[in-house]
Amino acid sequence: MKRGAVAAAIAAIAVLVVWQARLQRGERSSRGASASAIRVLRAIAKAQSEYTTSTGNGGYAGSLAALATPCSGVATALLPSDLGLDPTVKFGYEIRLHVKPSAKQVSVDCNGEATYDGFYATAAPTSVTKEKQPAFATDETGTVWFDANGIPPAPPFGGSVVR
Repeated sequence: MKRGAVAAAIAAIAVLVVWQARLQRGERSSRGASASAIRVLRAIAKAQSEYTTSTGNGGYAGSLAALATPCSGVATALLPSDLGLDPTVKFGYEIRLHVKPSAKQVSVDCNGEATYDGFYATAAPTSVTKEKQPAFATDETGTVWFDANGIPPAPPFGGSVVR
């Protein structure tokens, strides 16, 4: 009986150690990772909306770096610096910002970066797991689309929308 209790205690400690290690590495359940990826895409769409009416001179940013770089004399950027690489890997998803294929250059922003009349952002799962992970995309409408097979939707968008 004692050996069984000791074995159970060791197993419980091992599970706790593995769980803590995964949390420290940023691993989450695929459902939690998907929700986080959707939040990142919505943050990008919101930042683009603010960008086009302020620093973008009527156009959208062509890179995540443009959204994560403040104008001179401005204390904060529209996106946090940890989203400033293109691509950025967060929550098990590769986040990218794209200029729409049909987009035209509108102007330049406060830092001299080109701005465009259309964009889309994607979130693709970075690894294949036992459980399929969906991929997501958004554009200037702020709508988030998804593909259950893990391939990010591309414009022109249609199909499944995240509610």
